[in-house]
Amino acid sequence: MTLPVFCRRHGLLLRCYRSRRGFLKRAGTAAAAIGGVAVLGGCSVQTTGGVTTISLKVDEAVGDIKIAESVAQTVLSFTAVPTPVTTVVSKAVALINGGLDAFQQYAGSTATLTFDSTSVPAALTSVVADIRTAASDISGAATGIEATLAAKVSTVSADVAAVASVIESMFSAVTSARFGLSEVEWRKQRIAAIRLRHGV
Repeated sequence: MTLPVFCRRHGLLLRCYRSRRGFLKRAGTAAAAIGGVAVLGGCSVQTTGGVTTISLKVDEAVGDIKIAESVAQTVLSFTAVPTPVTTVVSKAVALINGGLDAFQQYAGSTATLTFDSTSVPAALTSVVADIRTAASDISGAATGIEATLAAKVSTVSADVAAVASVIESMFSAVTSARFGLSEVEWRKQRIAAIRLRHGV
């Protein structure tokens, strides 16, 4: 049985390999994903004639935005949360939700958005900015409250911001290995670690 092991520093879900052959096979898969056409979780990036075209799956982007919202909401279930903190977090959740609504309205019934890397849809960059603002606001709410609660709120803030970075990586023109993982593995494991940490 393979148990999940996490890297606390980078928030990555690490896997146990039963053999050196298994490890090398996975490493080869990761390397293959960093070629001229990089297939990321939720999108693909291709550069032709100096023009980088990105195809992003709407449902996966929406799913990640909802994870940011769900992680932020976990603060509201903590014990003895002061009213000022609840107010800030509720506004942060509403901000993310508003960004999600705007993105969904922009995407409409389209399953995949295709665009040039120099003209990323404003609805997409805006929702990432909203998530980062929400994370910053939640972080500020952790100031001056009981230490244990402050630590929990800060963890939520950090992970909400991390989801923003994961979403942003979906429409980045730059693809690279992260900590020995391909972009697709990095994204999936980052999200899996965040979801597991907060039970969402």
